[in-house]
Amino acid sequence: YEIYIQKLNPEGKLNWAVNGIKIKSKNGARAPKILASLPDSFYVLWEDFTNGGRAIYGQKFIID
Repeated sequence: YEIYIQKLNPEGKLNWAVNGIKIKSKNGARAPKILASLPDSFYVLWEDFTNGGRAIYGQKFIID
C-alpha cells in the first residue's frame, strides 16, 4: 500500500512524471486524504496499519 500524488495544470494535464510523487509512508498506508492549507501548502493524511498497529500519519507539502 503506497500513496502517490500528482499535480495537474489548468488543462488537466500532468505536471510531474507519469506516476507522480511517492509519499514517504510505511507499508500499511490506507485511506489517504488531502487537506488544503491555503494559499501555498497542503497536507496528505492517512491511516497506517504497519506491523499490525494503527496510527495516523501525515506530510505537509509546499506548492510551487
